[in-house]
Amino acid sequence: MEAGRQHNGVTKVNTIESQKQINNNVDESSGVTGSHTLIAVKSSSDNHLDPDVSQAASMMSTPVHRPGEPDGDDSSSMNLEEETPIDDSEFNIPPLDFEPTLESILNDLDVDSLSEEDALAGPTQEFSDIAIQQLGGIPESSDTVSIVSKGSSDNRSRSSSRSCRPKSTITNTKKPNSILRHVVLKAITSQINSATEKINAGTATAMCLGSFVAIGTSHGFVIVFDVLQAVKWCLGDTEHRESGGSVSSLTINSNGNRLLVGYAKGLILMYDLTNGKLIRNIPDAHAAATAVLTLRFTDLPDLALCGDSGGSVFELNFKRTIGLRSCVSRCIFSGSRGEVCSFEPLLLSTVSDNPLSKFVLVAFATLSKIIVVMIRPKLKVLFTHTLICDLTTLPLVCWQMVIIQTTLNEKIVDPVLSFARHNTIAFYQTTLDSKSSVQFLPLRSVTVGYSLLNMHWLNARTLALVDVKETLRILDVRSQEELERVDLSATRLVYSSSHYKGLATGGNVSKAFALAGERACYNSVLCHNNQIIVLGTRSVHALTMRLWHERLDYLVRQHHYVDAIQLGYELYVEKAKAVLGLKGSKDSKRLIVRDKLLYILDRYVDRIPLLNFMDDLSTARQRYHDVISTCVNYYALLDHQDPIFEKIYDFCADNPFSKSAYLESLEPFLLNDQLSHMPPIIVKDFVTHYDEIENYRALEACIVHFNIASLDIHQTMKLCWTQGLYDAIIYIFNQGMGDYLTPLEELMTELISAISAEVRLTDSQVVLGNKILVYISCCLAGRAYPFGNIAKNLVEKVQTDIFQIITALHSRNSTENEQSYPYLRTFLHFDTREFLNVMSLSFEEPIFQSELGKRQKQRIVDILLQVMVEQGNFTVNGILKLVT
Repeated sequence: MEAGRQHNGVTKVNTIESQKQINNNVDESSGVTGSHTLIAVKSSSDNHLDPDVSQAASMMSTPVHRPGEPDGDDSSSMNLEEETPIDDSEFNIPPLDFEPTLESILNDLDVDSLSEEDALAGPTQEFSDIAIQQLGGIPESSDTVSIVSKGSSDNRSRSSSRSCRPKSTITNTKKPNSILRHVVLKAITSQINSATEKINAGTATAMCLGSFVAIGTSHGFVIVFDVLQAVKWCLGDTEHRESGGSVSSLTINSNGNRLLVGYAKGLILMYDLTNGKLIRNIPDAHAAATAVLTLRFTDLPDLALCGDSGGSVFELNFKRTIGLRSCVSRCIFSGSRGEVCSFEPLLLSTVSDNPLSKFVLVAFATLSKIIVVMIRPKLKVLFTHTLICDLTTLPLVCWQMVIIQTTLNEKIVDPVLSFARHNTIAFYQTTLDSKSSVQFLPLRSVTVGYSLLNMHWLNARTLALVDVKETLRILDVRSQEELERVDLSATRLVYSSSHYKGLATGGNVSKAFALAGERACYNSVLCHNNQIIVLGTRSVHALTMRLWHERLDYLVRQHHYVDAIQLGYELYVEKAKAVLGLKGSKDSKRLIVRDKLLYILDRYVDRIPLLNFMDDLSTARQRYHDVISTCVNYYALLDHQDPIFEKIYDFCADNPFSKSAYLESLEPFLLNDQLSHMPPIIVKDFVTHYDEIENYRALEACIVHFNIASLDIHQTMKLCWTQGLYDAIIYIFNQGMGDYLTPLEELMTELISAISAEVRLTDSQVVLGNKILVYISCCLAGRAYPFGNIAKNLVEKVQTDIFQIITALHSRNSTENEQSYPYLRTFLHFDTREFLNVMSLSFEEPIFQSELGKRQKQRIVDILLQVMVEQGNFTVNGILKLVT
């Protein structure tokens, strides 16, 4: 078996025939091969093969001499070459189907060999997509709030010691975390840890996202993964790893075919990701003896940017002349004017119709300022803003395309520049003025209650913030409301402090730069397409925004039905935040959400019979009340009342606790007129129940909201007269029988009887008198009692009838001893001032403005004067004063 070899970071075989065969394979497949294909690539600068990856060679069965190197004196190496090959049959060694490569070794997940911390890794098939481009296919079983994936222990057997190990968990806030799905990218995690152990790749130091995931290590390797989390390339030969040191920064261009790798010792390499070839070696693009801290591609395919530990920024212009690739660098910002900690170019390739796409803009974040510079078509400073001076934190900067509503009610899509330091975030709209000049318009400034470590946009309304305690916080920008938080401390976040201190280049950085760089994690917390990818020292995590329906499904699976229903209704009324995937017209979105919400409500109703009875009866009653009232509330809000009176009632009818909770839960919705058409059987049960618990005031308030056709008139009227529910009596007479006179006559009979007893009126009798005064006031004004309006065709008749009752010479059931005008005398005796006020207000109604109305007014005044003088309790001046 031939020894595996590596050239320019790509595994190869040291035989001429194998090289020919593989070169043919590369030509036929355009350089893209499967995970088990061995690839041989010649150097662009010389013709000999580069040295092996030292540890990779040690894993092969027969080491060979390295071509292109002088023979060494290493006796151990010579002895190995002279040894007799092992007899496979003697030791019962099975034959290999194919010769292993570095990629195949890393892709072979050896879970049983992992340490306790490495157990974050798991079967690749649980993740059909990596959190790149479009993560939508992650199985729901992978939802977890733990650093260890919930499904990771389901498909692999583990030793007893591992099954008993403590699990580190993500701390939830009080509300369940539904916005973000937190998963461990187990295949990537396993392969990074495998590379650390098997080829001495070192620990992860930096990461970049694009069409692939590229992760750099402390020993100079770069492992590139595809969207299935399989190793695509393992890059980094011995020479470049030794000369470059630790990988400090990476970036992939928008086309996904170029990878720039920056090292702690200053080296920059460019790889072609279609075939894994090293196509550019850029050792002197920036200041000597400085680490590469930041690399970014721009929208221009031949232009990238590099920031070093001296605080300077260089543009990298890539050229190709007669097949020869080269790179020309130019310093566009010197660290002597303020050290640049990080920068972000404005990328508009996906919105090419934006007028700003003709410019190349870059936002620099220095220790003291934010500076926006135009690089193309000419170099020019466009904007500066002073930052809060906090020596312990780094400045943060990012761009996002946002829909902005103008003062003219127009909506435009412009990039928004956001930058932060310590606890303050500022937002500026970037646009062109009438003269085609780039302008930065302040939008708002937000102050949070914590110090910031990292900041990214998840979508146009949502920010992902990481604080210095490694807590990820989701912030709604418009409302400034914190929507969710996740503790990331257990991920063991990778920091780039050694690169910012310049340890690999002699520590030649300023004290301020080194101090602020203690918390540098620009290259380990990244965002791509609504996903946050977190690079830990032993694991890689994806926190992905769930689609709106996934959030609802997740809450239901976690049995947080109330939160799911509340979120669903917020989506329905367009008040939800951090919404993803809900598209279409306003009506179509409401219809889709309504159907989903009704489905969740139906499932929640199905749980009513499953509620456990508890020893504490009041607690059992409360549990039923909470569930039923929630369902009734949202069914009513959605104007879907059938389940309230059918399914829920059927579930509750046979259980005294649930039936009681059900009937009592209807009360607030009856009072708000949300349940006006209840079935008669439920109305009858409602009246009976409130009679049994003697809650008559609430019952009276509800009766006047019932549809009169649903009431059992005999049952209800008997109860109302017995308990003095006068409002209900008036309502039933008015609405059920169209009779406005009888309730007044009946109630006045009771009041006359009480007053004629010549004893102090009881509280209930006072209430009766006041209700009668309010009733005649409403009738004379054309209003229904206790609320609403009298039908227009009945107003005039009701006003005339009520006026005639007040001024009637005798009552309907008068006796020989009854005084004249009994009703009017009773009102004067009960509360003269309020009665006269009622009459005074009624005289302003249109009915009393006609000739007939004026005669009626005069008549009642005459009667009042007669009665008041006859009673002898009023002087003429007093009478005139009351009347006026």
